[in-house]
Amino acid sequence: MRTYSIIVTIVALAAIAGLIYFFLMSNNYRARITQLETQATPTLESSPIPKSPTPGFLEEEATPQTTASNLLTYRDTVSGFSFQYPRDVKVVKSTDSASKENKGNILSVTVQKINEIEDLPAGWDKETAFQDKEALAKGDPSVLIDWPLEGSLKVVKIPSALAKKFMILAGNEVCDVQFTQIALIYKNDYRIVLKLAYQPDSDIVKNNPKYFTVSKENCGDAKIWKDQKAFYEDLVAGKTDALSQSWYKAFETILSSFRFSQS
Repeated sequence: MRTYSIIVTIVALAAIAGLIYFFLMSNNYRARITQLETQATPTLESSPIPKSPTPGFLEEEATPQTTASNLLTYRDTVSGFSFQYPRDVKVVKSTDSASKENKGNILSVTVQKINEIEDLPAGWDKETAFQDKEALAKGDPSVLIDWPLEGSLKVVKIPSALAKKFMILAGNEVCDVQFTQIALIYKNDYRIVLKLAYQPDSDIVKNNPKYFTVSKENCGDAKIWKDQKAFYEDLVAGKTDALSQSWYKAFETILSSFRFSQS
């Protein structure tokens, strides 16, 4: 009887030991499985998807902390530049700049890859653009494009580049009268053309009669230039009428605020 009790006790202890071993092994197994699952399935962190730049430009109110309240800011998000311009300047596409519906200070902005420039007359061709870019990099604005007024060709230093500016008061026709300021800026493979014109030209002509005359045999009763040089010199000196001064100073504001964004 005593021997039987001892055997039962041993069997019971063995059973308890087996249960404890099974429990421990089961926990270790689950822990190992969890570890393997964690290694096999890494945690994924979401990353913001970069947004493509919006082609063209964004027009916005200038921030009062850095600019005067009467200025707006033009931004080109493709070529990465910006400038400020007065509120009374109307920004249009280059193809719409000559529309008779546009009145006042009309600004057109054209950004082109030099390799894609069409071969247009008066120096607006690809070959001349490459020559102009090379010359301007050396501070030389003498490559002729369009019909610049003698003495108006200038090099303007802007951050990270040089700009070439000039004024056109007449084309190649005796009856032509216009008020156009142009700046050419080259950056990498691009040419940027800023063109500010005042329309209609008759408004400025009427306010500055001493610089104009009439040639009935050639132009009828239309006013034509009598002295472009004197007008230009007086314009720069601030001696012409308020309308022409507004047109002239608006372009100065644009160029003085022109910036390329930091890359």
